[in-house]
Amino acid sequence: MYDVMILGGGPAGCTAALYGARAGLSCVVLEGLAGGQVALTPRVENYPGAPGMDGQALAALMRRQAEEAGAEFLRLYNAYYKAVYYTSLGLLHQPDAAADCMQDTFAALWESLRKGETITNPGAWLMTVARHTSLGLLRLQRRLSPLEDLGELPSPEDETSRLPEEELFVARLLAPLPEPEREIVVLHVLGGLRLTEIARTMGIPSSTARWRYANARKRLKKELDDAARLEKKPARP
Repeated sequence: MYDVMILGGGPAGCTAALYGARAGLSCVVLEGLAGGQVALTPRVENYPGAPGMDGQALAALMRRQAEEAGAEFLRLYNAYYKAVYYTSLGLLHQPDAAADCMQDTFAALWESLRKGETITNPGAWLMTVARHTSLGLLRLQRRLSPLEDLGELPSPEDETSRLPEEELFVARLLAPLPEPEREIVVLHVLGGLRLTEIARTMGIPSSTARWRYANARKRLKKELDDAARLEKKPARP
């Protein structure tokens, strides 16, 4: 197992990997875009020691130095972290718990890869593990929370209000959907899974997955149409 798992392969991630590897630690960097946002910069002017350097070239140098020190890079995190997070959030309604489940899910992926397991569809694998991890935490929370204390727990609305703006928009958009439909939308739209894969993940017939997704689309379309009509409605004098 790795000693250090670093989320993001930008300058900060590469620096952490370099220092960790040179300290004799086994490091893995979970990255999406190689080099992070700096790789999208045509010309970097304010990075110490590299004035006027092309962003991609600078990112490649950072990564190569970290790799030569012994760090490993895996380009999966940025591709799937939002889908994994929203899958957990849709089940738990707790941002902090969803973030914990997301980290546990990626940790499980790296452990499986370290053992040499072949994962042909990492998206489906991650969504399945995220769902099982979240449901397991949900069952644990219910066992540990006495019925008399339920009134003191924060409501999903209270927890949702703490989300950043982008996540808040998605959470509010999906909130009116029944949980089975909401989960399918998250897995299909954000997770990129086919409906047949979702059916296997959830243990339901493919026809049921298709029906729930079609139903969810109708509900979301009506919700968006209603919101658009309210915006266009002229204010009364």
